[in-house]
Amino acid sequence: MTGGSWGRKWILVITLCVLCALLVIAFAVWPLLTASDSGASSGDISVIDQLNVENGEGSASYACGFGDGLTMPEDFLPQRLLLGQIPPNDDSTLLKTVRAGGQPAWVIFFASWCPDCERQFTQIEQMAALADKYGVRLILIDRLNPERETKEAALAVVEELRERISAGQPGGAGFRIIEDAGEDRKRDETKDGSSGIELYFDENEALYQSWGIREIPTSVVLDSDGRTLAYDNGVLTTGECEGLLQSALQGPDKATIQFLLARMVTDDGGVLSVLPGAVVLSESQGLLMEYAALTGDAGLFETAWNYVRRKLLTESGQISWRSVDGERADTDALLDDLRILKALVAAGRTEEAEALREAILAYDLRPDGKPVDFATKYGGQAGQISLCYLDLDALWLLDESDVDAAEVQSGNGDRFADGVKHQGSGSAYSTVKAAQDLLTGGYISDSFPLYYSAFDYESGEYSREELHTAEALITLLHLSESGLLKSESYEWLRRHVEMGDLAARYDVNGNPVRGYDYYSTAVYGIAAMIAASEQDAALYTQAVNRMERLRVTDADSEWYGSYGIPGEEHNAFDQCIPMLVHAINHIDVDSGNK
Repeated sequence: MTGGSWGRKWILVITLCVLCALLVIAFAVWPLLTASDSGASSGDISVIDQLNVENGEGSASYACGFGDGLTMPEDFLPQRLLLGQIPPNDDSTLLKTVRAGGQPAWVIFFASWCPDCERQFTQIEQMAALADKYGVRLILIDRLNPERETKEAALAVVEELRERISAGQPGGAGFRIIEDAGEDRKRDETKDGSSGIELYFDENEALYQSWGIREIPTSVVLDSDGRTLAYDNGVLTTGECEGLLQSALQGPDKATIQFLLARMVTDDGGVLSVLPGAVVLSESQGLLMEYAALTGDAGLFETAWNYVRRKLLTESGQISWRSVDGERADTDALLDDLRILKALVAAGRTEEAEALREAILAYDLRPDGKPVDFATKYGGQAGQISLCYLDLDALWLLDESDVDAAEVQSGNGDRFADGVKHQGSGSAYSTVKAAQDLLTGGYISDSFPLYYSAFDYESGEYSREELHTAEALITLLHLSESGLLKSESYEWLRRHVEMGDLAARYDVNGNPVRGYDYYSTAVYGIAAMIAASEQDAALYTQAVNRMERLRVTDADSEWYGSYGIPGEEHNAFDQCIPMLVHAINHIDVDSGNK
């Protein structure tokens, strides 16, 4: 072949490579250039990566996205609103008006130019009816940006919405403008007591920025004192609007427990471990009892406990860890037994608690007082202890002295002010001291500040097996409840919750295990419980936002309140952990302790 032919061939090859490279760049850049014209307005975020879910009944699962820059759906929620707390800029006229009205408020950020806001307002009649049904004020907050929005344009939109609402109300729909200066301007007060619409102009996007709103429309529900109860972003169906109001005013756990009782609890009170399935675990029964004790639901407590007594309690007084089609296993599980013991004490069931305490002492402790994972009804014992089983607060209940139910319910960490409770003569002292030593000795390293999964008594060594993240975080929760959580561990947790990249498993070097870098509802729920124990409202809110990703929020769905993908397998652990998280929210955050 001549030199000229070779030259022409290389020119052609280089040209094709350049064209391919330009095509790749074009495909990568095009979404960034067009995102600002999409239906939702995202503030400082240029690409909206939201879930597209059919029928509004849930969402697809997400990989954690380690280092790939993926944005999670919850990253478009308000970033500076803390659950149970007064929003920033609390001296604004809007919040003063909410507090003065003595009524919860449903506020919706919008703009006249926003296509998704227009889609949201196609349901304005139903939204107004929901506001009346739940006794909340419907307040529209106009994102007033001089470059894109005018008061005249916003007023035109709201006047049209009011007319549409009025058409279905004999007395008409009221309309009020909440203003920063002087008295509110009032227009066309209602004649039949319906709520109508209120409008607030967010001058220079002051609330939009200070509340950390990321896109419009965004809905926020405030209580009568102006505290944040719930929020959601994007276009909501009528069912999702009702779900938001129910979640805010009744608590998110109410819909979940209703789903659990209807779909996952058997006629005799057993919680199915997986739906569909036929397995009931002492774990799920204990979680349900703990939730019932926290919320004071005596009937629910009785339902869960009666199943344990009839189906899981053995002749030896131990609680079988599993029942399959009514046939119970021959072994117990210490962690589940301790959880049930705490619930019994918190519920004031003294006699039952004493009987279970005696069974644990007889079967689940070695001769030297150290706890084991499980024991058989024949006297056999496990040769190891999983560190997540070492609930120090619960182990103190093995002491012969009485324990106050309120102390158990609140998780009083004062007993560990100097590491171990000053009760050297107490019957549980040696067990708790041994458990604490096993925990502190299992710390991996400052570079990966979690704890080994288990300790083997025969070899005297900690297991180097992979860490199941839910179990690893339960270990951190127990340490936190006892006042022993290391700052390095907490900062590791904070970083990964903020990034949204907690994996389901890690090796002992801190690397996510291949194939287990997926999202887990329960993992973020346990992270929220740790944040609540540490009195950290910011991390609590972030963890809850992550946890809620797979919650079905549409009140019209048969899967409403559940955590998972509708129609697919549901796990009881992923339902019970969020219920506990929200029960803690009711007790602590709402009382101002976070």
